[in-house]
Amino acid sequence: MRSEFQPLKCASVLTNGCPENRLDAASMKELLLSNGWTISSDIAQADLIIFNACGLTDSNEFKSLNSIRDLQKKKKNGARLIVCGCLPKINPASLSKLYDDITFGSDDIEYFSRLINADQSKNYPCAHHLIPSTSSGFGLETIIRRLNEIYNPYALWYHLRLKKRYLKYWQKINVVSLNAYFVKIATGCVNNCAYCAVKLSRGNIRSKSIQNILREVQEGLNEGWSDIALLATDSGSYGIDRGVTLVDLLREIIAMPGDFKIRLRNAHPGFLIRMSTELAPLFETGKIVHMTSAIQSGNNRILKLMKRNYTVESCYDALDILKKACPSLQIRSQIIVGFPGETEEEFKDSLKVIDKGLFDFVEAYAFSPRINTPAANLANRLSPNVLQNRHYRLVKKILENLEAKKTL
Repeated sequence: MRSEFQPLKCASVLTNGCPENRLDAASMKELLLSNGWTISSDIAQADLIIFNACGLTDSNEFKSLNSIRDLQKKKKNGARLIVCGCLPKINPASLSKLYDDITFGSDDIEYFSRLINADQSKNYPCAHHLIPSTSSGFGLETIIRRLNEIYNPYALWYHLRLKKRYLKYWQKINVVSLNAYFVKIATGCVNNCAYCAVKLSRGNIRSKSIQNILREVQEGLNEGWSDIALLATDSGSYGIDRGVTLVDLLREIIAMPGDFKIRLRNAHPGFLIRMSTELAPLFETGKIVHMTSAIQSGNNRILKLMKRNYTVESCYDALDILKKACPSLQIRSQIIVGFPGETEEEFKDSLKVIDKGLFDFVEAYAFSPRINTPAANLANRLSPNVLQNRHYRLVKKILENLEAKKTL
């Protein structure tokens, strides 16, 4: 860190994006605190501002860039803004148009530790809470984007008719809970999905040891936490780099004494399919109460184009095994509509996923081509009008099924 940040002063840490991003930002905050920094939520008071920026989709990138512009305007004279996270890794060219300082990955705590001249004799602190997601600034770029959305009737109808109701379920049926104790078990992924930009940021799987995870879980239990949320870029591939599996980890955690529940985020269906018979007895304990697993499409041809390496039917079979093992299990999923070349009939296959009833909630996304991903170069890209139409219809179908069940 440059000399003007010594002696230690005041910092603000902000983030947006997924729970893993928010947990990484919380660890940065804990590292600052453990090395004598004071933390302020008032940007105008901070000498150092860390913004952990999401770049998962085009929309996330837009919001991150808007936030950066906003922070540049609001920071006091002499304060330094550092942008880290997924965006600098996924689309550095876009970021460089308004930011020219250093960057690093959101999970590169070792680099951040050196950057702030942290005491290298201490262990890096692990946060177990999420920093709230920051909202983007409302500048000219936002106004133009919103006007473009209003021009599209399906996007307008979504915002006027569906969004508020949809977000209620999004927040309720979620791994994110104020009452949860978060433990990061791994980062990175072994898969290479055609549309996914996260692999560009997080890289290959890097798993925490079972011993260290058990220690963190025990610390949470000792503090009185009873809701343990296990976070990873892909929890299904946990342990491949260590010669162990998710089954091994869950078996050890479930065997720990105490009355607690487990929430499991981002279990790739391919791993659930392979491990379903081993996982079933663990789910029968009733300890695992929530799991997210992204099916992404209801059509096998589209799944193959996405490089998801499983079929709709095999995904159904695996989830059915786990649901029968624990009927109260809450399963959240994701579907991307409008993948390049998707036909109307193939889209309707994704609507059928909702009627199948295996998922308690489904996140609906319109395909967003991300730079340097294989899907960005595919032909037969659908028009924005078709994308918004299908997104609207999928959300409408999700809400119809949820409201028929009277989930809220």
